Amino acid sequence: MGDAYNMLGDKEQAVIFWNKSLYYGPDDFQIYFALGQYYLEKNMPDSAIYYYTALPDSSYPPEVLYQLGVVAMKKGDKLKATSYFDRYIAIGKDSTTLQNIIILKSQL
Repeated sequence: MGDAYNMLGDKEQAVIFWNKSLYYGPDDFQIYFALGQYYLEKNMPDSAIYYYTALPDSSYPPEVLYQLGVVAMKKGDKLKATSYFDRYIAIGKDSTTLQNIIILKSQL
């Protein structure tokens, strides 16, 4: 239901339903990722990090590593940003995102 509200542009309602969904599916990576994205868009990096890192570190999908790098960069933590970006590069999943990371790393 949260995804439906998100597609309709009602992010506030989406967040309400995503949070309710965590009760029923607390291991659903997509909900944590969506909430992390929401808080990143709201310029609330600490909240974004909370949701991005809610699952064990070893289970971070590449998308989370990229977003954690972006958040660390926004917070001025070059070391963490580089670490997350390097972990994403090691996976080498998406060439477009890899190009973005190369650009972002050059700005560190």
